[in-house]
Amino acid sequence: MRSHPEQLKMETDLKEKIDRIFREGDECPLSDLRPNIQALFRAWYPTNMQCVVKFYDTCKELKYLGRRQNYSSQMIIHKMRWDSAIESHFDKYKINQNLGSALGRVVMVMDLNLKGMFRKRR
Repeated sequence: MRSHPEQLKMETDLKEKIDRIFREGDECPLSDLRPNIQALFRAWYPTNMQCVVKFYDTCKELKYLGRRQNYSSQMIIHKMRWDSAIESHFDKYKINQNLGSALGRVVMVMDLNLKGMFRKRR
């Protein structure tokens, strides 16, 4: 568990990475998603970085454990919700389930060690 200053630094660092992904000229990792989901994610992430950090940390943990090659972004979101409910912080992670696909795509671009962790629908 991170200290509060460490958590804030992590949130700031990841937000800068995501901002950079959307600013750079390369193809946006969300381009294959419906426009409403793209817009929802772009509006949501700046004020919900604690959720992005938790999602990212969970992805890294799963990758480290190496039990599977691919995972479901929805599974991670539901785990976050479950953990939050058990810890009595029920509203700690406010995540629309439609954001799972966007989160998965963004973390795979942000961290090359996570590339291919999630399958994309064709």
